[in-house]
Amino acid sequence: MKLFIGCFIGLVLSVSVGAESLLEGRVRLSSGQPAVGVQVRLFDLTDLRRFVGTTTDESGHFALSLRAFSTDRGTALPTDFVLGQNYPNPFNPSTVIPYQIPASAHVRLEVFNLLGQRLATLVDAEQSAGMHTALWDATDAVGRAVGAGVYIYRLSSGRMTESRRMVLVDGQAGIPTAQGAVRATVQGVVKADGSVYGLTVAGEGLIAYVNPTFRVGVDEADIVIEEHGGMPRMKRTTSIVLGDVNNDGQVDVSDVLYVLLYIMTDSSMILPNNGEISLGDVNKDGTVDLADVLLLVRYTDNPSDPTLPAGIGDDYGDTLSKATEVSLGSSISGSLSADDVDYFVIEISSSDTLIASTTGSVDTEGAILDSSGTVLARDSDSGKGSNFRVSVPVSAGTYYIRVKGWDSDTGDYTLYAQRSSGDNDIATNLTQNADSDYNPAWSPDGQRIVFTSTRGRNSGIYVMSADGSNPTRLTQNAGEDWSDWSPAWSPDGQRIAFVSTRDGNSEIYVMSADGSNPTNLTQDVGDDYNPAWSPDGQRIAFMSTRDGNSEIYVMSADGSNPTNLTQDVGDDYNPAWSPDGQRIAFMSTRDGNSEIYVMSADGSNPTNLTQDVGDDYNPAWSPDGQRIAFMSNRDENSSEIYVIDVE
Repeated sequence: MKLFIGCFIGLVLSVSVGAESLLEGRVRLSSGQPAVGVQVRLFDLTDLRRFVGTTTDESGHFALSLRAFSTDRGTALPTDFVLGQNYPNPFNPSTVIPYQIPASAHVRLEVFNLLGQRLATLVDAEQSAGMHTALWDATDAVGRAVGAGVYIYRLSSGRMTESRRMVLVDGQAGIPTAQGAVRATVQGVVKADGSVYGLTVAGEGLIAYVNPTFRVGVDEADIVIEEHGGMPRMKRTTSIVLGDVNNDGQVDVSDVLYVLLYIMTDSSMILPNNGEISLGDVNKDGTVDLADVLLLVRYTDNPSDPTLPAGIGDDYGDTLSKATEVSLGSSISGSLSADDVDYFVIEISSSDTLIASTTGSVDTEGAILDSSGTVLARDSDSGKGSNFRVSVPVSAGTYYIRVKGWDSDTGDYTLYAQRSSGDNDIATNLTQNADSDYNPAWSPDGQRIVFTSTRGRNSGIYVMSADGSNPTRLTQNAGEDWSDWSPAWSPDGQRIAFVSTRDGNSEIYVMSADGSNPTNLTQDVGDDYNPAWSPDGQRIAFMSTRDGNSEIYVMSADGSNPTNLTQDVGDDYNPAWSPDGQRIAFMSTRDGNSEIYVMSADGSNPTNLTQDVGDDYNPAWSPDGQRIAFMSNRDENSSEIYVIDVE
């Protein structure tokens, strides 16, 4: 893990302030052992650029200087002109430069390279007496990132000039300022005997720790941090709330600090409560970054700010203007809290019957509305179980679907947006063809479906629009002695993996989404089946008989580094990645009959999840990674769908 080297060198004050103000404490693991080499930071919640950091020693002890916060915390004004050492140093991706001036003056703070060329002017303004800080985010005057190396920063005011050196390791991002926006969040807990800060602890293999209301001089700094894997069962919520990265059911200053830790420390940081850092992408641009931090800060200050992106603090928009887009023929999972309403917007291209329905644990009512918000149809209990099913004839245009819990009911649901070309017939025939079509797989954007068909001289891979139009054959070879089947989209929608017998035995191929550039990834004497992409698109898991029996393998997406994960006498099939890419579920006969197993992505820790006399097949993960659906014949009929908790 990348750890900042928090080497803040305190400023020399002429006035007598006694011994240096320190925050000291210890960090230990839940097992009682000292936590060695973990990063401890203290943030000023009124200006997130201001923080001090250090790492724990061999006994888990740490000491943080509080001088960086002294100006706003009541220390007497300085009497000398002093430029402090930047912190952290070396730094990546940004650093804070502290300085003090004894009287109001015009101040310039500039950054130069070793050739003496000025790269950036950080301060050029009249400033009051006191301690100040400036942030450099490793960019030049026009915002371009600079390379790693040694840089000079110079402070000048009147005839006074002072310079220091700093070392950039890499990177270009900075730490934003909250400018007081978070102050209201913690104002209620500020007491006379202690000032409130954000205290964070992070280390490799540890669940990140955040205390957003740490009071120096009041709270004890004896911190217990959990180890990943060896931790006790933590609180889990079922909600999927945008901005709630630590999955505690609310979006607050804790989430701001967790996102800051993710940006500053390591993208592999482990969050508590099985949290998901992607929920920090509140502007939905595909990246968790500083823009998201600023939006979260604004949300903590004013959750009702109409300029915020839709959905922060909720799983989906709760007004028509913030409705979440869904496409016809798709489904989307959500959750309802007390008095919560979720709105979805859908575009209809031609006259049809729009059908909205839900399944799940929460008792829901639903409605379909036109573009003006007028309710066209509503329903509360004619769907399966306690959920709704509502339908209405529509023409081309924009429509909304409203999902609401009955009597402040809470829980999870799945919304289905379907079309009907007949009387309330949800199922629509997309491939009206005399030959056999099978193995359908949606593209990640939900706009296309890839499938296997025998409509040519042999089985081939086809793709069509989600409404069944424009069927196109992607694998054009016409040999009667081979077939292509079992297509699987890459997570970015740019490639399709599939199985082919064109080279004699069954092997894994990959091609572009338009069918071009087919490439054999597994040139082996055994038969290879069931390709499954990892969530990051970097690896493909598959089943192979190359070692005698059927076993699960994984390889890089280009076919390199094939590795046998299940070296067992039984047969293993149907690999399926967990959403976080950390585990693989599969079917195995190693205990006599077919059962569902799960293992770590490196093949370690195989665990039998279904110890039953029936046969279990085809595992599929839930989007939150907490459950696995599978097929089973344990109830003596041909097959039924079951679901189990992964734990």
